[in-house]
Amino acid sequence: MTKLIEGKHKSIYVYLLLALMLGSLMLGYIHTLVVATIFILYFFVILNKYEKGVVCAFCLCSLLGFFLILWKIPLPGTVISFVILLLFVRKDVLSMFRNNLSLRSFLYPVYILFVLFILYLLTGRTEYSDEKMRVMIVNFIVSGIGLLLLVSFKNINMQKLAPIFFIESCFWIVFGIDTFRNFQPSNLFDFSFFRKMCTSTSTDDVLSISYHTVGLASLSALSYFLCGKKKLKTADYIFVLLCFWVMLISGARQAIFGGFLVLFVYITTSKGSFKISRLILSILFLCVAYYILQSLQIDYLQDIFSSSKDFDSRLNRNYDYPLDIIRNNFLFGVGFGNYYNPFTEEIYPHNIFLEIFCEFGFIGFCLLMLPIVFFISSRRFCLRNKLANDASGLILWMPFLVRALISDDLSGNIVVFSSFFIFFYNSGISQRKISGL
Repeated sequence: MTKLIEGKHKSIYVYLLLALMLGSLMLGYIHTLVVATIFILYFFVILNKYEKGVVCAFCLCSLLGFFLILWKIPLPGTVISFVILLLFVRKDVLSMFRNNLSLRSFLYPVYILFVLFILYLLTGRTEYSDEKMRVMIVNFIVSGIGLLLLVSFKNINMQKLAPIFFIESCFWIVFGIDTFRNFQPSNLFDFSFFRKMCTSTSTDDVLSISYHTVGLASLSALSYFLCGKKKLKTADYIFVLLCFWVMLISGARQAIFGGFLVLFVYITTSKGSFKISRLILSILFLCVAYYILQSLQIDYLQDIFSSSKDFDSRLNRNYDYPLDIIRNNFLFGVGFGNYYNPFTEEIYPHNIFLEIFCEFGFIGFCLLMLPIVFFISSRRFCLRNKLANDASGLILWMPFLVRALISDDLSGNIVVFSSFFIFFYNSGISQRKISGL
């Protein structure tokens, strides 16, 4: 089965099976247990231990967290995922941290976390800020190990990793269909039902499913798939279209935007060197994509294109309030975890830069941006850096960046800092491959 996944000419059968699975669950022919079984079998049979570790860090956390709460098991999903990760790669984690690259690249995000912890001690200490700091530290550790696995081991196959993130997104869709019987897809191309289902059931503290989770899982599948591809073959277009199909079903506009951004970066950089012709091709691709999305007549997309709505309404965001906070608390901000919008009852402004400026002010913003400026100006920074398996760090970074600019708070988006330093830290490919692998 593993050879089937890796085969150059047989991969089309895998993509067709994934298309069959998605179509079947949309039409009600298969249900949650079937997709869960496919996920489990793929995880244990297809993936090697390093790939399993990556899945534990970036996929199992949300899955286990949701079902542990649903089953009223008082254990954090992220911690359980981390324990499972260590069971697979416990010896290799030690070898990673004995590697000079891992230590050097990890010092930058450690500084970011240290500054955030000091700011928390000085300005936070509320119930929410305490929880935010705890979640941030756990996410920092788990995602950090996952990122170091990605950059350190050359036998991590990105084309094998991509399908499991796609299967994860399908699992959330079929779970929602089976759970909420009032919201069912009318056909294979019903791109409205899932978002409506998620927003209508969002008040349920236990069974609330986020359409962003589905969209970002398919976006991750796309980025993992493309980051190691020099050239797309005919069969590869099937998987790319499947990822966009799921993004449209999810209703997550940030994922759809991120998907086109990933393709833009891939088209521009896939040949290794910058060419103006590829940039023009990428821009033309975005123009075509814009008109295709506009012609689909999907409600949640038409809101973006509507000329009768202001910018905030189009994006379903309120940016006036955070900008007022910045103006009134320019130097020091309101403090760690103290952001609250009484008009929308939001506890973060859905943009990492606005969040940093609101909570830490200009001074805190400069403290957090200092290592980024220092790193970019150093010889170690390389935007076109390749991982140990020759995958593009830039394409892998895109989903983290998109999420940080549009949703979640610092406790979840701490990974955008970690991945920036780890993916773009260049010390030569020969030094990045852990010995013995």
